[in-house]
Amino acid sequence: MSHQIGDNVTIDGSFNFEDFVMDGPSSPPSFMQVFYSPPRRSNKFLKNRHPSLLQHFISSQSPSKDQAKSGQGEILLDVFFERFHGRTYYMLDKSTIRERLRHNDLPGFFSCAIFALAIRDTPLLGRWKSDNQQSYNLALRARAEIEVDDTSIDAIQALLLLVLAFSAEGDNESAYMLLARAIGAVLFRGLHREDKGNSSLTDGDRESRRRTFWTCYLLDRFFSCDSSRIPLINDEAIILRFPDLPAKSQDTNRELGLLPVELRRFVCQETSEASESRVALLIKITRILGLTTKYLASGGLDGDTEYPWSPQSKLSDIQQYLNKWISSAGKEFTTVESLIGRPDSMPLLMSKLIYHVIYCSIYRPFLPIELTELTNPGLYQPWRTKATFLCFSHANAITEIVEIANTNRSIHWPAFVSYCLCTAATVHMHGSYYYKDTKGVSEQFKVYEKSPELLSREMTQLESLTKVWHNVRQQIDTLRALKNAHHSLFHEICKMPMRYRPSFFLGDFFDRYSYLGGEDSWKLNFDALNQP
Repeated sequence: MSHQIGDNVTIDGSFNFEDFVMDGPSSPPSFMQVFYSPPRRSNKFLKNRHPSLLQHFISSQSPSKDQAKSGQGEILLDVFFERFHGRTYYMLDKSTIRERLRHNDLPGFFSCAIFALAIRDTPLLGRWKSDNQQSYNLALRARAEIEVDDTSIDAIQALLLLVLAFSAEGDNESAYMLLARAIGAVLFRGLHREDKGNSSLTDGDRESRRRTFWTCYLLDRFFSCDSSRIPLINDEAIILRFPDLPAKSQDTNRELGLLPVELRRFVCQETSEASESRVALLIKITRILGLTTKYLASGGLDGDTEYPWSPQSKLSDIQQYLNKWISSAGKEFTTVESLIGRPDSMPLLMSKLIYHVIYCSIYRPFLPIELTELTNPGLYQPWRTKATFLCFSHANAITEIVEIANTNRSIHWPAFVSYCLCTAATVHMHGSYYYKDTKGVSEQFKVYEKSPELLSREMTQLESLTKVWHNVRQQIDTLRALKNAHHSLFHEICKMPMRYRPSFFLGDFFDRYSYLGGEDSWKLNFDALNQP
């Protein structure tokens, strides 16, 4: 026996797809149709999949039409806003999305994209269970429903949600191509510039445009880390206010086109109003992360015309940006404990982690394989000793921040925190072979002593992230391969006389492992594995 619960949908899960296609739905697809209607085009990934999450629920209960359309949907919506929204990305408005869901005003692909993320971390509710396989099914369905030439805000936001869903499953190729598609639509619509001529836009519409663009920007920078891919969005083209600025800054009559040239990039960057926005702090430090990625992709020290200790070097420029950022935001980071439990804790925590990751990234290529290398004569050795110390200090800070934050159950990390932990782990791999040489030396070298312990804690923290972000498993496997390669490299180098040992700090950090040779040595990096 079956009961009708929606257009062409029955409680036993059957669906008259032929009538749905020929006649078309009389209203936007309901919550149940989102789950039961097949995608418009066939997809090889949809074969032999598990039943949907709702089928498990329906097998023992018979929800009413209202429950099916709003009850389960609102539960998943609550999960999304509690555990995913605001975890670095402030893109959707909770009240607006909830109201649109209740009135069946959300496009089917938008609902699928939201539910694809929510199901990954659905707590036990009756017979409901987290189902990563069903999440992937919904992501595939949503992708199939979005028209290639659809540049609406709904389509762009759905694409960005799908970027997170596909990357969480480890499908990095699909995630990156969807991100490129979203960025193309964003630039086509001109979301990277303030819309001054369209009087029909409400304040809410303008804020939605800003949030959508800056989410694109953050994802673009995160996906470029540790790779040869340059960011797709050019900083110089951006003339847009930060999201969530104070009201007094929103009402300013200042014309964007009349701003000084140095302020055209990241409007209000130097003003006190912008510094009050926690999301603005995150965007500004992410901009420096993008500059760091370009610097490393161009060869780092090998691609610079100056020595790294020179004030005119590109590395010194990055240091100056970091010093300026931390001086403007320092009052927010007195202690990590003070950030926990605040409504804006996640953008502040991620800003702090990115700050430390940048320092690790620019100094990591100068790490010696053996600590005794720092005792060699040379004009650059004092600078290299300081760089090594700073690299470890910031790597230690990454692990401590994540560990302290994990004591609070309200913290739900975005996937990009796994990249931060992996960066710190590559530093502590080196320190694991230093700590025996630090006994009896100055206080400065004690920063290496806890490296073995911190490396173990980082692996544990990464394992905990795999419960929601399945892609982190790839990073863990890469770290284990790097650990074995570093062990072999260390013993290979130690066999050589000091004067014949190769210098690895002139190139990319991961190039040192290609010294071992082997057909898989080029895979020992996090290119295409880092996640937003």
